Amino acid sequence: MVMQAASGTVLVIQTDLFDQQTYRYTIRSIPNLTPQPQPQPQPQPQPQPQPQPQKCAVFRLVVLGKYVDTGAFCRHSPVENNQLETFERESCNIQDMLWIQALVALALASQFAFLGLCNDVLRKSSDEEVLPISRGNEFEVDLNGYILYCPCMGRFGNQAAHLLGSLALAKQVNRTLVIPPFITYTSYPIKLVPYESIFDIHRLKDFHRVITMDNFMKYLSETVWPPSQRFMYCSQYPGQQQLDCKTKQGNPFGPFWDHFHIDFVGDRGIQLRSNWRITHPPEKHFVIALRGAPATFPVLPEHKYISEFIAWNEDFQLSADAWIASHLSLPFLGVHVRAGSDWLNACQGIETFHEYMSSPQCRHDEFITSNLCFPSISDMVASISDEAHLHDVKSLYIATDNPTVAAQMTQQIHSLTRTLTVVTADNGPFHDLAILTAADAFVGNCVSSFTAFVARYRKARGKHVAFFGSEGPQPWPKMT
Repeated sequence: MVMQAASGTVLVIQTDLFDQQTYRYTIRSIPNLTPQPQPQPQPQPQPQPQPQPQKCAVFRLVVLGKYVDTGAFCRHSPVENNQLETFERESCNIQDMLWIQALVALALASQFAFLGLCNDVLRKSSDEEVLPISRGNEFEVDLNGYILYCPCMGRFGNQAAHLLGSLALAKQVNRTLVIPPFITYTSYPIKLVPYESIFDIHRLKDFHRVITMDNFMKYLSETVWPPSQRFMYCSQYPGQQQLDCKTKQGNPFGPFWDHFHIDFVGDRGIQLRSNWRITHPPEKHFVIALRGAPATFPVLPEHKYISEFIAWNEDFQLSADAWIASHLSLPFLGVHVRAGSDWLNACQGIETFHEYMSSPQCRHDEFITSNLCFPSISDMVASISDEAHLHDVKSLYIATDNPTVAAQMTQQIHSLTRTLTVVTADNGPFHDLAILTAADAFVGNCVSSFTAFVARYRKARGKHVAFFGSEGPQPWPKMT
């Protein structure tokens, strides 16, 4: 049930089921985003003494994100010191809503845009039901709360993997996930690439409720996350005496939060595997900002299916399709070659590891081999030749961080066949990813998280994936 009064502050009467007949009504007060003229304070009339009713309850007032527990009051108790009240009843009707509206207007001497939510509206059939506040624009405040995090661990492949785990957690705890931009290091100290500039944010919403970091900060933050309530959350273990989240220490942590003009007033502990609905309910922890992604690396097998909801936005996809049409003959094979000097160092001394980086994505021997992590040029050319023959491709696109290796591979491929056109480009990592995900067939590096993004994207759409030095990809768990 929605009733509109004069515009000003949005009030929400939220109900929680105590038992089969009793509900708790919680008053939440959040200012509108559009600046409103300040009304002149009106003298507060003295309410007439009323008999005390039998039913009383505790209420919580939320103003600008600050929760003020005013104690236990009964329905007809006098309103003093701007204190509000809630009560327990067996039903919610328009008379109740009008009475609460008058009470609040009297207590705060203001005008309100009033949103009354009766128990027949808010009674939940499942934990996934959403309780929004209408904002008068495309953005809504999610009463279930928000999760923010800094994507500060690793480059794009790691950040993309963490995004899937963060989405899974947000869905599990039923909070809106604030989607951060990707961090690149092409500029000092960092460069931020908004998610929606590359990927389709609307497709992501088919999985769970999300909002971009830019939109959250621009349209909602001053309302639901005012500066005085901005705490950093980080892991706290049982028995830990002192908590230090190192909120903005080092790069990229400091530059990331500074870009959005975010400063934190303190640290709070959280256990990622705890039941947040009990330990960190939105009534006390409306916005949970985490130092890093609340996810593991590599991606858990049961989260890989979320890649179905990661899709290029229309403009980026059209640009990639146009480039393919003008540079490649179809069908074509996409190849990812990870061969930079940093990767060579990373692949040293790994023969005692059962798994390493993204290696769980492919089938391999008991231990990781150097040839799986950093295959030789001749071995890669042999695998490319097999895949090209198997899929009868006419051209080959090589994405690499080592142009010298790509040139050597091209020379060896041309010594084997002159019918296969080899193409490379230096248009940036996102261009490479778009071309590789669109290829008719693909072969990449089993250990690389960059390859892992391509492999997940393709497998979620039923497209071919192969790895150098591997018998093929690991099967995904069946989702019920």
